[in-house]
Amino acid sequence: MRDNKKHMKRAYILLVLATALTVSPLVSAEGLQPIVLSSAQLALIRANCVSIRSSLQRLHENDALARVNLGREYETISNKLMAPMNSRIALNKLDGVMAAKTTVEFDDELATFRSSYQRYEESVARTINIDCQERPVDFYQMIEYARMYRAEVRQTVMRMSELIKKYRMQIDTIHQTSDKKHAGAK
Repeated sequence: MRDNKKHMKRAYILLVLATALTVSPLVSAEGLQPIVLSSAQLALIRANCVSIRSSLQRLHENDALARVNLGREYETISNKLMAPMNSRIALNKLDGVMAAKTTVEFDDELATFRSSYQRYEESVARTINIDCQERPVDFYQMIEYARMYRAEVRQTVMRMSELIKKYRMQIDTIHQTSDKKHAGAK
């Protein structure tokens, strides 16, 4: 229970820091804007430096495991489900053009997932290595980069999920069309 309160306090501090910025939009076409923190915000970062870095370290470790597992699942979907299904569709002389296009889109998103996750992982690792006592602004700036890259990963995961649903509907349509052809041939 006590550890839970500590984690909640750390999360609250990060939330306060994220919402208390005195700058206009952080993200522009060129990336993040320079951050200006008040002396109170700098003091808050310094006061909670060790616990924030510890929380980031745990997040980094947990995210690494999640990325490996998710990456394996996506590889399995692409290589052991979509590719063989597309081959079976072609061998049975069915119209699988749309399913094949969706597979290509999925594979492209998988490549995007890998690169986005790599940027995210590197930004978290760099953040953990910053001495937030001595360089609180740099530390906070790197947290913002990590948040931006994590949002990219999330968007990619959402697009991949939509592509999986789309592929499933296309396969269902191919199956229904095939059933109708076979029923009409009898």
